[in-house]
Amino acid sequence: MPFWMTYPHRRNGQAGRHLDPHREYLRARAGPVQSKAVLHLRNPTPPAWARTALSDPRALLQDHRYCEGKAASSARAFARRYGHKWPSLATEMEALAREEDAHFELCTRLLKERGGAPANHHGNPYIALLRRRVNRAGGGTELDQLVVAAFIEARSAERFRLLADDLQCEPLGRVYEDLFASESRHHALFVRLAADLFGSPAAHRRIEAVSRIEGEIVAARPWGAFLH
Repeated sequence: MPFWMTYPHRRNGQAGRHLDPHREYLRARAGPVQSKAVLHLRNPTPPAWARTALSDPRALLQDHRYCEGKAASSARAFARRYGHKWPSLATEMEALAREEDAHFELCTRLLKERGGAPANHHGNPYIALLRRRVNRAGGGTELDQLVVAAFIEARSAERFRLLADDLQCEPLGRVYEDLFASESRHHALFVRLAADLFGSPAAHRRIEAVSRIEGEIVAARPWGAFLH
């Protein structure tokens, strides 16, 4: 596809200790992270974004924690809504939800270690707008729901990569390194499910269409101590 972009993937042998065993199931299903993780993003985030996001680490962790909780609930919603139709999807979404739960708990621990307290969150305007615009343009089909989920994971992976690069040799940098690998696999998982369930031509057409919408949204979003 003409619009994909790649990010180098550095591995640290100790980083994987932060994640739970459900990651191994997802890795086997989505495929390994290669030397370059392919993300279907038209509009790259400038590296300077990381400095802005890290200006308030506790606010960033609070936002990240919210995103992980929503990702877990969204995966479970996929399993409930479509499990009767595609049992294999339900199995993969339940495994994904458990991994996102582990990430949620990780964010909670990191937040407390830095003197923060978990709090209610205002939501995620990026995700809300992406879903609204894709639903308006494409009717909110089952395929579109998978593609939107793939783009949320892709943008998260891209930004974890930037955070990890900015925090090289720091403990939190290793956490973001591992999260980059995890979110990259989640992106690949949703892309594979879209292609398996609806056929590669249809999936790729919707990926290209949604990539334009997602790129426009990101270009208009302000920077701050939040993930998206």
